[in-house]
Amino acid sequence: MKSETMPEWSDWFENTATGERARICRETRDDGSMLNELIVAPGSKGPPPHMHPGQDEHFFIQSG
Repeated sequence: MKSETMPEWSDWFENTATGERARICRETRDDGSMLNELIVAPGSKGPPPHMHPGQDEHFFIQSG
């Protein structure tokens, strides 16, 4: 069982052309999933259409 401490995150990666910033949680969750955080600039179209074979991707909009 994992501890209830705050997860350790990578440094931010920034795409200066789009204004997007992203970071990756260094810990894998108990169910094998990963947690990533993506911040997009106002008016951004977000990530382009893409696929992750064998993986699901979910988005949770926190504001905006």
